[in-house]
Amino acid sequence: MTHDPVPQRLSDAERDAAATMLREHFEAGRLDNSEFDERLSAALAARFSADLDALFGDLPEPRPGLGARPFAATAPLPAPRPDAGVPAPSTGGTDWVGVARGAIWPAAIILAIFVGNWGLFIAIAIIGSIVLGQIANNQRKPPPYLGR
Repeated sequence: MTHDPVPQRLSDAERDAAATMLREHFEAGRLDNSEFDERLSAALAARFSADLDALFGDLPEPRPGLGARPFAATAPLPAPRPDAGVPAPSTGGTDWVGVARGAIWPAAIILAIFVGNWGLFIAIAIIGSIVLGQIANNQRKPPPYLGR
């Protein structure tokens, strides 16, 4: 008893890759407008790899291979780093900006209670928070995998 191979269904990415290959052949002058339109429509409607084989039978490379994954020809994306989005640890000493940001409001409230001038110390705390926030934003660096 012989078993015929079961035809494999195409993915959207495989159909898109075939369409890209047809565009390359069209740009190279191997297909005219009407032929390109017919083959492109057929490639986007293809269900099985055999459907694409008929479209590329008279064309040289690039072409979808038997059982090959035409969209895998591009370089794979780098794997995300586990520490992506996490700020880099400080290279020494205490993070003075973080300490100052955490201490400015309690200090302003305590001074305002003892001195009695609430407006002045609240204004100082607001301005200090804004300035320290800008300093903290300037100290952040992008993750190293972004290549900056």
